Amino acid sequence: MNMNYPGLALKWAARLALRATFSSPAGPLAEHAVRSIARRAPYTLPGRGVLVAELSRVKKEQLVAELLCGAKMSVPPIPEGVSVYLAGCLMGEEPTTNCLTCELEPGDCFLDIGANLGFYSLLAATRVGSAGQVHAFEPQPALAAQLRRSVELNDFSERVTVNNVAVTDRDGETVELHLAEDQTRTGIASIFAHEWLASVGMNVPTCNIDSYVGTHPSAGTYVIKIDIEGAELMALRGMAGLLARAKTKLLVVELFPAYIEFPGGKRLLPDQNAATPLNVVSYLAHYGYEPRAINRNGSLGDALSLEKVVGLELTTNVAFVKARSLSRAH
Repeated sequence: MNMNYPGLALKWAARLALRATFSSPAGPLAEHAVRSIARRAPYTLPGRGVLVAELSRVKKEQLVAELLCGAKMSVPPIPEGVSVYLAGCLMGEEPTTNCLTCELEPGDCFLDIGANLGFYSLLAATRVGSAGQVHAFEPQPALAAQLRRSVELNDFSERVTVNNVAVTDRDGETVELHLAEDQTRTGIASIFAHEWLASVGMNVPTCNIDSYVGTHPSAGTYVIKIDIEGAELMALRGMAGLLARAKTKLLVVELFPAYIEFPGGKRLLPDQNAATPLNVVSYLAHYGYEPRAINRNGSLGDALSLEKVVGLELTTNVAFVKARSLSRAH
């Protein structure tokens, strides 16, 4: 094996120097400088992963991130939170962020299914305005509590509703939510026991979207984001009535590949009952929706072939719109 030992030593030396700087009396000044640079290059900041990891080591209290969309977001001092705190956006999510920024309009109703810390809920709240609605669904109690704090920070209580539930095809029941062994990895929890999650989880309440919408009606056009780690098909089955309505103009769904590759080249398998890309595409096709790639600037590309969707090698956000419909110009 050809190891670049001098290169590795240099990287570790730089990392230790960075750690020492953030821990020193000059730490706040260094942090301010890094945040300023990150705001200018939010998706391309060199060494962002290392910066986030080392800053997370010294942060012990809740942070308030200033998002690029103008909202404030309460985040915990863990890598996922510190990353948003540094750059005001989600790492690797530029296309989806730009897409929702373009597509959401005043008066729309946004459903954030798998809201996590609430980045997309807050982005949507700035776009739909006081005439619109945002309904966030997050089964992890700690994350739902974080999002409620963010709602209060922005005085969004009249337009954002936070629901501490798992979205499935069943309403008013209980399901087991499996968490990551590493509790700082909040974004990969699932109601399915994937190989990379703990086998025993916590019980959380469920809801389905058709029942929810029935008690929370909206006159606006619906935009839906789904990121629930393999439970997408269950959520979609629970919103059949909403999907059939012409007023649902866009869904952004994270699709799972056949396996997930972890650091070191280790490949782990999703639960055998989790939704596959084929499951999701086939179900939505029944309601007239076709999959589209999301370009970096947020515009929607041509319809994706079934072969391309089934052949995905990474978890990927895919847009679904009514067949032959055109996205607004960006």
